[in-house]
Amino acid sequence: MTAGETARQSRITIYSRPGCHLCEAMKAVVVRALKNTGMPISVEEVDVSTDPALEARYGQEVPVLTIDGRKAAKYRVSESEITRMLQSRARPAEGAGPAEGAGRAEGAGPAEGAGPAGGAGGLDNRGAG
Repeated sequence: MTAGETARQSRITIYSRPGCHLCEAMKAVVVRALKNTGMPISVEEVDVSTDPALEARYGQEVPVLTIDGRKAAKYRVSESEITRMLQSRARPAEGAGPAEGAGRAEGAGPAEGAGPAGGAGGLDNRGAG
């Protein structure tokens, strides 16, 4: 990064639904991973049950994690996988291209209609000690 550039804030979205134990587990993993990155990251949680289009798109796959609008994981993800994905997006491209599709991550193009929906809420990536 040159002196005139600033770090771009990444955006994580977790598509979930109430009562989903995998969703709760993924949210906890994301919060723990973000505590260790020190990167500027916003986190949003979207309840797919509040929007028929999101329910149709993600209903059977929740939880789904997107990073900067790109599907990164579904069902389960580890702290190290989240850290690796975020770090790979923070680095400038160096010829080889993105590390999409590695591990359990899925490169699936930009999420259509991935904007905020009713029931969306932010997660505090600062954690509570």
